[in-house]
Amino acid sequence: MGVGSLIAASEETVRFGLGDAALSQGRYLEAREVFSKIILAPGSGEQKFEAILRMGAAFPGEEDVPKARAQFELALNVEGISGEQTARAQVKIAETHVAEMNYDPANALIEKVLGSSAASLESKINARLLVGKIFSNYGSVAAWTKVRDACAEVIQTELAPDKAKIAAHKAIVPALIALREFRMARLSLEALVGDLSILSGERIDFEIELARTLWLERNFPQARERLDQARSMIEEAQLVGERRQTLLAEIQLLFGLTFYDESNFERAKSELIKVLSMPGQNSLQKPWREANLRLRLRNLTPAPGNEIKVFFMGSSHTLLGNVPLLVEQLAASAPEGAPRIVSGDHARMGTGMRAFWMQGDEPDTPRGKIAAEPWDAVVVETFYRMTREDLAEYGDAYSSLVRKHGARLVLYESPASKSLPYPGGLVDFHASNIWLGARLGAVVAPSVHAWMKFFGDRPSENRLKELYKDGIHATAKGAYLTSCCLYSALTGLSPQGLWVPMELDPDEGRLLQELAWRAFLETRDSIQTQSVLR
Repeated sequence: MGVGSLIAASEETVRFGLGDAALSQGRYLEAREVFSKIILAPGSGEQKFEAILRMGAAFPGEEDVPKARAQFELALNVEGISGEQTARAQVKIAETHVAEMNYDPANALIEKVLGSSAASLESKINARLLVGKIFSNYGSVAAWTKVRDACAEVIQTELAPDKAKIAAHKAIVPALIALREFRMARLSLEALVGDLSILSGERIDFEIELARTLWLERNFPQARERLDQARSMIEEAQLVGERRQTLLAEIQLLFGLTFYDESNFERAKSELIKVLSMPGQNSLQKPWREANLRLRLRNLTPAPGNEIKVFFMGSSHTLLGNVPLLVEQLAASAPEGAPRIVSGDHARMGTGMRAFWMQGDEPDTPRGKIAAEPWDAVVVETFYRMTREDLAEYGDAYSSLVRKHGARLVLYESPASKSLPYPGGLVDFHASNIWLGARLGAVVAPSVHAWMKFFGDRPSENRLKELYKDGIHATAKGAYLTSCCLYSALTGLSPQGLWVPMELDPDEGRLLQELAWRAFLETRDSIQTQSVLR
């Protein structure tokens, strides 16, 4: 190599160093400027590839995902790159698809990486970790099995970096719990708790999750021992402020639930009541709500007048936006004498009626939870991809179970994909819910029908984005409109004049309330008409 080449190589090294430093310190604009100069300067294909790949990493924001993907795709097209570099770019592109919950193209790229003889161990490990991220969103036994197998392969790979093994242990735990492989879940959690390279605050989370796993196994004394250990770890770590309050509330809740599930209700009452008065806890906090729910289910504390105890079973349409809490807040704002709502839920991303039913009836499954408590109503999500045959099969099954235990069934018509033909695809799904409601004698919460009222006949893309956060999930406005429909389905009352979240304009909130009520009345009339004709 001549003197000129050595100088050029040295300059490139300095530039990469400056860009990498800016990237690691979050100075993304500066990093992009540096890497842009490297890309435009004369140099090897390998240098351009590395600079373009780093350029993509310098678009870290959620709104920048398409820009990052564009850079990674440019890197993939650099002439003369190796098979391993191709695999690295494919993993990066797949990551951007995962960030947008666009899993089909991500899976296709991952399969290419895992099937490539040129891909390095590092690329294949990163691809397997992505498999864990993707399939943890589906909720079925088959999906959790994929998560478990992909993560287990990383854990068992002798040469895998410690950082990758830690990530795999973290990802495998929910899969093992979902598959009821509790002993293996505990082994991963024990490895995480004992790894001193992990920050103490995170290890406390794993200790609490270990206690929760023992609780799920119905091993209540050992669960309480682990909770005591978690309390000690909090003291040793000298945690303060909101983080300390949140962890202690979680621990106290789980401590009380161990006695609750032992049917030691007097001790459960004394422990759960403590949660309600802990610093940082109020009716918006999950530990407070769960403790209050258990106290109310067994009448361990007096009811505030007319009260409906509701169990929500659903997927992301229940989980995202915290729909049960929104429904509770609507009910809490109603005039004196109107029913209040206290709720529990079993919500899992990407999980529908069939998958929940196939989980069986163990205490930690939806069927087990429906059977275990004196619910007044059970809300079950329907999904736009279900055929009427599936809706009938699983609708019949849940209806029979719910009624057997003295509750009433409410069908939640969850939002349909924006990719469906408009309005025909949404009209068809709404019609299926009316048909199912008439078949089962059940009330329908018609969110799709209410959304169509909001959109109108020919909605613009901007109008659609007011309710759609992405291709299927709701914005805060969409979740509120859905919650108004659920409130009416549960109470038979109009949500008009009730609470509107601070992030919504009051006039806009009143419009959504009106649309939900009109949609509910029309749907109820349609169900009654079909019931008469049956």
